[in-house]
Amino acid sequence: MKLKQAGVSLLAASALALSIGGAASAAEQAPSKPLHVSDIKLMGIETVGEWNKSISTTGGEVILDTVLYKYNTVMSISGYQEAQGTAARVRYQIRERVNSSEVGPVLGYIDVTNVNGYFSREFATNILTAGKTYVLQAVNNTSAPVSIKGNAVVYYD
Repeated sequence: MKLKQAGVSLLAASALALSIGGAASAAEQAPSKPLHVSDIKLMGIETVGEWNKSISTTGGEVILDTVLYKYNTVMSISGYQEAQGTAARVRYQIRERVNSSEVGPVLGYIDVTNVNGYFSREFATNILTAGKTYVLQAVNNTSAPVSIKGNAVVYYD
């Protein structure tokens, strides 16, 4: 019985110490002035590419979409991938479009491995230039057919 009471007392003391510490830290983090609507900076989001594809062979490659990159900001890809009977391993790569029939070398890639389900990743911003057109591709590194659905999104000021 004394052990139970000691445990309850210890818990009560811990809770009191945490509540006092929480109040002090909340007071320290209070803003120096009230927040106004003009203080909030909104960011834009633009979907620049969409796809719903499948790759039937190992090592198979498919063009997902062609995107115009208008802002020097983050481009991310999000989607869903699934392989039949195993975990999907897909490489999403980006190339600069040279002209209507030619693309340049791979500038960057994102490996989404061992994922049957949803994912979200972003390309490094130092490989992309505003005003250029890029081609998004996917390569199946799985030993089974893969279905991929998703989109490319750009966040900007």
